[in-house]
Amino acid sequence: MNFILKWGVMDGLFSDNAKAQTSKAVADILGQYKIYDMQSEPYQQNQNYADRRIQEVKSMTNTLMDRTGSPGFLWLLCMMYCVFLLNRLAAASLGWRTSIEVAFKVTPDISVMLFAWYEPVFYYTGDSAFPGSKEKRGHFVGFSESIGDALTFNILTDETQEIIHRSAVRSALDPANPNRRLRLTDGEQGPISRGFDADVKQGDRMKLPEKEAILMSYADNMDPSRLNLPSLNPESILGMTFLRPRDVDGSIHRAEVLKRIETRDDEACRTLSRETR
Repeated sequence: MNFILKWGVMDGLFSDNAKAQTSKAVADILGQYKIYDMQSEPYQQNQNYADRRIQEVKSMTNTLMDRTGSPGFLWLLCMMYCVFLLNRLAAASLGWRTSIEVAFKVTPDISVMLFAWYEPVFYYTGDSAFPGSKEKRGHFVGFSESIGDALTFNILTDETQEIIHRSAVRSALDPANPNRRLRLTDGEQGPISRGFDADVKQGDRMKLPEKEAILMSYADNMDPSRLNLPSLNPESILGMTFLRPRDVDGSIHRAEVLKRIETRDDEACRTLSRETR
């Protein structure tokens, strides 16, 4: 019924004898809308043509989450994002047309694809009193197809790890329009007054990598040595708090950076740095 509500009545339903697709409730719906019903032979999954596409979606989802370091609880949203993309990509089997074009005889609009999966973004809040920032930081995790206008997105907030829907969103990877009060680390906004480049000399400041370089590195197409990455002084994050990954029971714990741990590797790194100079 959800499929019919979103896309309309299909010509037929092909399933693999799963109870969810062969129940009396489903049979009543198919009869009401005159939908052709067919099942594959038991233990012959190759007869179900959707299986190959399902494998492609699962493989794409796993790869995308690996490349971006997405938390495990986002798997369903990531899968929906992959399906959204695949429905709007031309396929050779369809005469180099998209699935949506073949089904509905219209060219799908791809102008909504402004962000990559799990890309850091700033979203507008407008509820912060002066002189607080009117933006907060989160990650793009999909499209809000049934909420707001066409350019409304699912945002995973950094503060609460909740999914919200916002249209006033911009990339946090744009070097021309940074928000240095919202630090580009995984920590929460704290009392630290200096940005990551405050210790770098005025004439030799590091720049954030451009958005294109970040997105290309997701696909392993960019040599890491070519990226001009920002530096971070460990002393500058002392006292900073951050949210740990969501536990299995759904709870989220807050942690605080208390001290810097000295190791033998630290001395080795300092020696290497002096030799490099």
